[in-house]
Amino acid sequence: MTDLKTLNTKLNNGEFSQVYVIYGEADYIKLQYKNRIISLIGDKKDEMNYSYFEGNTISLDEVISIASTLPFFAEKRLVVVENSDIFAKGNQEDIDNLITFFESIPDTTYMVFIEKKLDKTKRLYKLLNGNKINFSNDIVEIKVPDQRQVEAWVGSLIKKENKKIEESAFRYLISQVGTDMETLSNELEKIFAYTYGEDIILISHINDIISANLEIKIFNLVDAVSAGNKNLAIKLYEELLGLKETPMGVLFQLTRKYKQLLEIKGLKSDKASNDEISSLTKVPKFFVGKYINLANKIKKIDLIKILDEALSLEYSVKSGYLDDKLSVELFIVKYAR
Repeated sequence: MTDLKTLNTKLNNGEFSQVYVIYGEADYIKLQYKNRIISLIGDKKDEMNYSYFEGNTISLDEVISIASTLPFFAEKRLVVVENSDIFAKGNQEDIDNLITFFESIPDTTYMVFIEKKLDKTKRLYKLLNGNKINFSNDIVEIKVPDQRQVEAWVGSLIKKENKKIEESAFRYLISQVGTDMETLSNELEKIFAYTYGEDIILISHINDIISANLEIKIFNLVDAVSAGNKNLAIKLYEELLGLKETPMGVLFQLTRKYKQLLEIKGLKSDKASNDEISSLTKVPKFFVGKYINLANKIKKIDLIKILDEALSLEYSVKSGYLDDKLSVELFIVKYAR
């Protein structure tokens, strides 16, 4: 087994192993190491010498066949295998074949396995973790960082951008976005772009970005409902709940959105310009065209029906007759037909 500190030192010094097994539940960190190793050893654009396989239904015979082939006009062949389950519950024949391959792996072949789980009782792990093999390898467990570690990482990203953040804004960011590193990374990119030319990140900056994200997500939810895409609509609803929106908060935003669409329908029939529509409905100018297209897809009578039911649903939930999360979900499913 190799710890992260040792792995980083080896990568920084250009000491590459022929086989990497990177496993654990921290998907974002695994992604960073996968991309880093690929950039150091191979080239995704080199289709002759770079191969990528994903999923537990891939053919290990094909993986081994490609990995056994000498590189074409290059020094290395890189094979990346992701989420194959071969180190956790792979079938015995595949495991035996891979072990046989490892016993004579070409010096020019480099392999990276990115996995969720690893069973240390399996022969495959014992082979790589033992001292009877003639090639270098690193088995690295990536653990989900705790909140303190995530906060330190966020601080390092902010410092790297030569910015500072108020303590209250920092706490507000974590409370609103959560500690998922991929989500935080995406939100920080937007915040950095939004605060270009400014040294300090404020709560107001974070609010502006979060509000814009919510606007887009609610619009996409309404769009999915109008298109009859129930699976996408429920997925978007769950994402909103994951962002700390309450079911009633989502219903409020949906109601607001449907009211805007009803207003837009009326304004368009009155020949209002896009600028006028933006001013009267408070829809951002760059978004008006999309709202108009969506409003055109929904009949006026249906919009009125949806708004009436939303009002009735809100009353039933507040009166304790219905569960909030389930009732909003059923409301979404009903109109996504």
